[in-house]
Amino acid sequence: VGWVLNQFFDLKIVSIYHHAQIEPYFQSIIVLVLIWTLSFYFSGVYKHYVGIMPTVDEAVSVCKGIGLSSLLTMAVTFFYPVIPGSKFVVLYSAIFALFWLMLGRYLLNLYEERQLKRGVGTRSVLIIGAEAIGQDVVEKIILHPFYRLHYIGHLDVKYPDNIHFHLKNRLSILGDEKDLEKVCDTHKVDVIFITKKLTKKRVEDILFFCEKENIECRQLVEDSAFMTGSIEVNNFDGLPFITHNSLPEYQYGLVLKRILDMCSALILIIALFPLLICVGILIKSVSPLGSVFYFQERVGQNGRLFNMIKFRTMVPDAEKSGPKMVDEGGDNRYIPCGHFLRKFSIDELPQLFNCLVGTMSLVGPRPERPFFVDKFVKDIPHYALRHKLPVGLTGWAQINGRSVLTRRPEHKLKYDLYYVRNWSVLFDIKIIIQTVSVVLKGEEAY
Repeated sequence: VGWVLNQFFDLKIVSIYHHAQIEPYFQSIIVLVLIWTLSFYFSGVYKHYVGIMPTVDEAVSVCKGIGLSSLLTMAVTFFYPVIPGSKFVVLYSAIFALFWLMLGRYLLNLYEERQLKRGVGTRSVLIIGAEAIGQDVVEKIILHPFYRLHYIGHLDVKYPDNIHFHLKNRLSILGDEKDLEKVCDTHKVDVIFITKKLTKKRVEDILFFCEKENIECRQLVEDSAFMTGSIEVNNFDGLPFITHNSLPEYQYGLVLKRILDMCSALILIIALFPLLICVGILIKSVSPLGSVFYFQERVGQNGRLFNMIKFRTMVPDAEKSGPKMVDEGGDNRYIPCGHFLRKFSIDELPQLFNCLVGTMSLVGPRPERPFFVDKFVKDIPHYALRHKLPVGLTGWAQINGRSVLTRRPEHKLKYDLYYVRNWSVLFDIKIIIQTVSVVLKGEEAY
């Protein structure tokens, strides 16, 4: 085009390059690499991420690193011509880097996660005690493979009665704690968790054995199962202490949470409106005597009562005899297609209107009925603390057990308090992503 303009119209406005001018970029490569490396370092790109969905945390850091490096590059060009020619090269580089770094790290993390789940590059873990706390440890090992721990089995006198949602067909009893030496020798154990109460003499024997065999031993702090705030183990001039911090306050964060709830709920209501209409017609056609929607009083944030709305999935007067939890073994109160709607949480979609008006949030502890809340507050310590944050359409407990936890309120509370202690907008996003996966599988919904 430039050649045509120059030859036929004598317009000297277009420069013609006969080859790619890549040399100037190589001349500045040291400065560019330094800027990007420092930006990535201070943005946390080179950190080792563990915990809940570490790939998301890593992706956020990559975005921060690329943004910071691009801004610094453009700032430096005001004083030194790091990027010759068009400054749009900075934008192109950022987009290119964002795509390939995200893709490359995702594939590498996916491969590494699969290897870690197979036990490659991990340390083998044996747990003494198979009850709730011992299962909590295994659950964290299974859910967070980047801790680089591989579960071998438990030592306990019997197989526990209640098994955590994530441990179905995975929990293994290798013997009693008296079989410790034999099991460690057979399975080449690297780490031992003690999660049950043992005599002081027995603990000393285990510690002596671990020191002799070069095995790391971690002992649970007694009565720590329901410590409500964040817990730190530190020392005061050589004396070990457990620091118990109170639950955090989220004043400004809750304002942001409310804005995001309102916007997200409105968008979802508009997008899902045809589905809501179809479900309403279905319910009315299979159960014409009842209403389409079901309103039920629930306990919200700070103990406030509100009416939660959902699609009706049960026959009219299903609770004529009083409040009743859904039975895990099966329930005969469903209308036709009611179990399907509940299994895939379609019955919960009208709660988007609760999120829109502010009585609920998209993510938070699930609201419970006043009848059961009054009972649980009396029986379970710290139960009322779960209402510190807005109740949610989905929550951390829901993606770690769904209806299984309905009849295990003390177990469900552990997840709710974990959410209250660790809440963030990013945590909410992770829960929403995992909710989609859990709902589509349709597991443990009654």
